[in-house]
Amino acid sequence: MEDLLTFAIGDVHGCFDKLEALLLACDEVRAGREVRYVFIGDYVDRGPDAREVIDLLTAERITFCGAVPQIFTILGQTPPRGAADLSALRLVFSASAPLLPVDNRRFSERYGVVIRQLYGSTETGTISFNRDPDPEKHLDSLGRPLDPVRVQVVDERGAAVPPGTEGELAIASPFAISSYFDNEAASAESFRDGFYLSGDLGTIDPAGHVRLTGRKKLLINRGGFKVNPYEVEDVIKAHPRVADVAVFGAVGPQGDDVVCCAIVASGACTTDDILGHCRERLADFKIPARIEFRDSLPKSSTGKILRAQLGAPA
Repeated sequence: MEDLLTFAIGDVHGCFDKLEALLLACDEVRAGREVRYVFIGDYVDRGPDAREVIDLLTAERITFCGAVPQIFTILGQTPPRGAADLSALRLVFSASAPLLPVDNRRFSERYGVVIRQLYGSTETGTISFNRDPDPEKHLDSLGRPLDPVRVQVVDERGAAVPPGTEGELAIASPFAISSYFDNEAASAESFRDGFYLSGDLGTIDPAGHVRLTGRKKLLINRGGFKVNPYEVEDVIKAHPRVADVAVFGAVGPQGDDVVCCAIVASGACTTDDILGHCRERLADFKIPARIEFRDSLPKSSTGKILRAQLGAPA
């Protein structure tokens, strides 16, 4: 068993292609070492059986584990049955959507393993990976671009912005496609001068770390002020009695956007609790004007929130 590299995959579509890219850089795999895959997504989808994932990771001595954020969030909130031993793990990575630092810390505190984030897209393949020697210092980092991938942050005109400035992430990669089949309009919008315009908002610090801050289409226009729902979600998710949250915009009585949020509570929680929590941490125009509590949030198979079903733009 010790000579076997065992990979636990949380979602076939969200992580398998990213894992294959990492495997290409694995000397042990290139040398012909045997690899076995274990798919864990079905366990987590069944809710109460999420504990079986930890049992599996322990019993099979899993060495590599990749999953979408939703799986790590659920596992971080699920107490294990008996002793959980994840000491065989060499690498745990999250892909397909941002993993909030609060969820990463909760998982790490419970299981003693820090999750590294990987960034990629269907159009480009893997873009960057957090390979920092101490990933706890950069939980929100997607790492530096993999060689020979280049990432720039650009403004609305397509011009590069200074380090640390938020803008759209533009990717140049020899592995990227150059257009969409039979869709000239979408191709002209997304592919320019050798770069793929991802629609993702982010920053690159002076050390080259890529960070994802939101999506262009999801920004909420609150009286001329732009509100990033990811920022508001991050704040609300830090409330001790919030299990999950989605922030979105809706048309208000005056025709402009209002900030709304749907919350899945993990305990007794009221609108006043959330408002008080937000007022201490957010500017007034970012505080939700509408707050509703739900039993669950609509999500795709990869754990992404289906905002169109919440009344938000798709």
